[in-house]
Amino acid sequence: MNEDSRRPLIDIHLFGEKGRGVRARQHIKQGQIIETCPVLIINPNDLEHIKQTNIYNYTFYWPDGRDVIPYGYIS
Repeated sequence: MNEDSRRPLIDIHLFGEKGRGVRARQHIKQGQIIETCPVLIINPNDLEHIKQTNIYNYTFYWPDGRDVIPYGYIS
């Protein structure tokens, strides 16, 4: 895949039959921020409906107790 200078530490790589994945381009120190990305905060009233869809597989539990859908490599 093409190099992305906005993300110098990581890139997307095709791993044969296993599919796409994120890999390090260089050593990443413990605690180092790899990427920041925006998130879509899920309205608690919508969460039960979202749980019945495939998009629920892409949600994360946010530290403040809300559920979110991230954008960027993490998604």
